[in-house]
Amino acid sequence: MKQTWLAWAMRAFIGSVFVVCLFGPYALSILIGCVGVGCYFFRDEVGSHL
Repeated sequence: MKQTWLAWAMRAFIGSVFVVCLFGPYALSILIGCVGVGCYFFRDEVGSHL
């Protein structure tokens, strides 16, 4: 189980590095923005259940 997770993590890392190399700093800022928005909505969702 852990091995599969590790393989997917490596694939995601390689994919993200490829995307960053392709699109440059813009992709990095967009990625950080998406993660921030995702965390914000996730926290809001969890907070509403608590």
